[in-house]
Amino acid sequence: MSLAVKHLSAFRDMWQHPFFRVVTSLSLLTWLASVALLSVRVLPIIYGKTAVPLHYNIHIGVDTVGPWWRIYLVPVIGLIIIVTNIFLARFMWSRDPVLSHVAGITALLLQIVLLTATVFIVYLSLQYA
Repeated sequence: MSLAVKHLSAFRDMWQHPFFRVVTSLSLLTWLASVALLSVRVLPIIYGKTAVPLHYNIHIGVDTVGPWWRIYLVPVIGLIIIVTNIFLARFMWSRDPVLSHVAGITALLLQIVLLTATVFIVYLSLQYA
């Protein structure tokens, strides 16, 4: 059995677990929600502006501004986390399935945190638009 076929069969074994299908689907849905939220609510307002607020500090106020496209860095980081945790879960599946479950839950929890950050970016952009 070649190495590529062995890795693919381990991925299939892991993917047949309903846990991974549910967690990965929820992670992807959360990621899509953050992209859609930015695209629908913020992009029409801030597109083309030279500087938009990217971070708010309670002591100073807006402390980071940048070009409009930088609001999409949070979803890009989220997608990188999802892909990385899927590969980590697949790598750990044959050694310790519990760690694969931890990687899946971690991806979902981080997506929820990033969605919360996206909501705050949307709120900030709507306040200062």
